[in-house]
Amino acid sequence: MKQAILQAEKRQEVGKGAVGRLRRRGMVPAVLYGADNLNLNLALPLRELNKFLASFGANALVKLSVAGDREYSTLLREVQRDAVKQEVIHLDFMEISMTEKLSTSVPIRITGEAKGVKEGGVIQYLLRELDIECLPADLPEAIMVDVGELGIGEQILVEDLILPEGVTALTEGDTQVVSVVAPRLEEEKGPEEEEAEVALEEDTGEKAGEEE
Repeated sequence: MKQAILQAEKRQEVGKGAVGRLRRRGMVPAVLYGADNLNLNLALPLRELNKFLASFGANALVKLSVAGDREYSTLLREVQRDAVKQEVIHLDFMEISMTEKLSTSVPIRITGEAKGVKEGGVIQYLLRELDIECLPADLPEAIMVDVGELGIGEQILVEDLILPEGVTALTEGDTQVVSVVAPRLEEEKGPEEEEAEVALEEDTGEKAGEEE
């Protein structure tokens, strides 16, 4: 995964009032944490962040250049957005070592149309993210899963996935990722229908739906 570069500045003030003043300046609050009790309150320009997030997402590798300090190799751990406007309101960065393996989760992306779906089956997406371990330079943006040959009654497990070189799955190997099941030919009866049929049998001694 390629590494992005972002500029940041330290922020001394915290709280709602300070955050409001930051946003009026076109800045977004962030935090950088890591080993040896590293915990820096930062601010980043919203315009640059929007450009960055258009190409990268969570788990992006970021070289964070902090004014008056130094550059940090980081992993973008979380992006918080306003629930209504969807504007970025906060970011979490974690300092990493480019020579040490890290553990994180990456999205699973399904490609192709399953053979079983073409035959009338129903596809079930059972795992959305995969826990992995790798060096930062080997971190994939996503794990691609081709379901083209998946037939009815078949499934793909974590142990079946083809992972990029240097990437190890931490999720249990027998965990289902995706499957194709046969369609239900008849809707299952609800509790009320079953109770009504039982009552009818008790009253008449006949099974519901049977005629003499």
